[in-house]
Amino acid sequence: MTADGRYRIDWDEATLFWRLAFDGQTLATVCAYLPGQSPKAAPAATEWADQILASPQPWQRDGAGYQAVAK
Repeated sequence: MTADGRYRIDWDEATLFWRLAFDGQTLATVCAYLPGQSPKAAPAATEWADQILASPQPWQRDGAGYQAVAK
């Protein structure tokens, strides 16, 4: 998958989850605080999203989240 500006990673303060979405539809979530593990900071969240999308994306900070910018 390649970036077209429609993928986003957003931090959900209420649930302490990172959310990966495409056109506003949730594709996956990951808890930032798993027992016995370090919290998933923003760089770890972008790596997690890249693994799900099967290719590195050009993530750009956008408010409380990240937007995959179009190539």
